[in-house]
Amino acid sequence: MSYPAAGTEVPSLTPELSVTNATDPDQDTLTYYFDLATDQGFAAGNIVASGTGIAQGTGGSTAWTVPPDKAKDNSRYFWRCRAVDHDGKTSNYITSSFFINTANDAPTAPTLSAPANGSPNVNEVNILTPTLVVNNATDPDPVKAALTYTFEIDTVNTFDSAGKQVSPAIPEGAGTTAWPVAANLTENTTCYWRARRTTVQLTAHG
Repeated sequence: MSYPAAGTEVPSLTPELSVTNATDPDQDTLTYYFDLATDQGFAAGNIVASGTGIAQGTGGSTAWTVPPDKAKDNSRYFWRCRAVDHDGKTSNYITSSFFINTANDAPTAPTLSAPANGSPNVNEVNILTPTLVVNNATDPDPVKAALTYTFEIDTVNTFDSAGKQVSPAIPEGAGTTAWPVAANLTENTTCYWRARRTTVQLTAHG
């Protein structure tokens, strides 16, 4: 048995790793060796911290706390432990992994996909109800929150005219998220749209 359980999240940069004590048929005093690494192969260059010669704990388990400044948030780590007797004979390693997540981090901003913005004519559309598309945001946390997107389109870049249209919360799609403008835009009128805090302009043509 070990803690943290394999594949789980821990909310600390200095988690305590613990194992159930080994048994020795010769009743030798045992010490424990821990390694923390960024890959499950425990290549020498990827071991970020080690605990050596840890005295066997009481109560049936032995623990080692990851030192400060060795682990980073939003990162997966692999760890292993073995017991050693006073003659230098070692047990097999017990190995496990966990993900450090100290807080629910905000996702990145989405990026605008379509209609495009930029060089002449690229920002024109030939429909009065274009579909606005963004490239999805990314979430650094392994347990993803359900992301939704809100779109706004208006004839002024301050997004405060009486004709502003606002989408409902649109559930995230696969790779991109889209919203068809609900009401007709005015032909030959420059409009501005945004999703979250990103703004782009387009001109609608019937």
